[in-house]
Amino acid sequence: MLFHDRKQAAGLLAERLAPYRGRRPLLLGLPRAGVVMAREMAGELAGDVDVLLVRKLRAPDRREIAIGAVTEDGSLFLPRRLDVPPAYVEEEKREALAALRSQRALYTPRRRAACPAGRIAIVVDDGITAGVGADAVLRALRRAGPARLIVA
Repeated sequence: MLFHDRKQAAGLLAERLAPYRGRRPLLLGLPRAGVVMAREMAGELAGDVDVLLVRKLRAPDRREIAIGAVTEDGSLFLPRRLDVPPAYVEEEKREALAALRSQRALYTPRRRAACPAGRIAIVVDDGITAGVGADAVLRALRRAGPARLIVA
C-alpha cells in the first residue's frame, strides 16, 4: 500500500489501533521516521510517545554487515554462533552503548526512556524489516513486561 506521506500512514495506523485509544498506550518510534509517525499516532490515540533506540554491532572484517544488535538497556542480541572474539563483541557493544546514550541525549535530554512495563507498547516505524535490530528491540521490550506488544 502506498501513502501520500508519513502523516497519512500514521493516521491510517491509528485508525486500525483505535481499540487502544484512551488506554494510554506507549508509542515507541524508531528513528527517525518512526518517531514522527509515533508522535502523530500518540495524539490520535491519547497515548504517550518515546523514541526506541537500537544499534547494530558490525562485523570485524565487513563493517557494513550486522552481526548482532544492542538496545539502550544493554540487552545484547547475537542471532547465531559467530566466529568473532568475545573481546571484539564487548568493544562493539561498548561503542554502541555510547552512541545510544548520545542519541538519547539528543531525543529526550531531560528524561530517561519511558518504561513499557504493564502498558500497551506500540513499536512504530515507516517500514520494519526482519533483522537483528528489530529482533533486539522486540526481545528487550518483551523482557520489560508490557501488557501488550504491537508492531505498527
